[in-house]
Amino acid sequence: LWTTEVGYGDLHLGRVVVASLLNVAQFPATYPVTTQRIIAMFNATFPSGDYMVNGTIPWSRAQVITYLESLFQ
Repeated sequence: LWTTEVGYGDLHLGRVVVASLLNVAQFPATYPVTTQRIIAMFNATFPSGDYMVNGTIPWSRAQVITYLESLFQ
């Protein structure tokens, strides 16, 4: 379950998404990403696929994980 993209498997995605949702719940006024966006990122990349940042830029699961992890304190 952990090896789909060099450590960016389903469990890693799940942990990062849950942590991000907890962070936005704790700091709703200041957290730089919304609950809806976190859920959209998960839905777009699980079990596979890309999250469209805008109309032309796709992020892979690894890029979504890297972005969300960069927001952790």
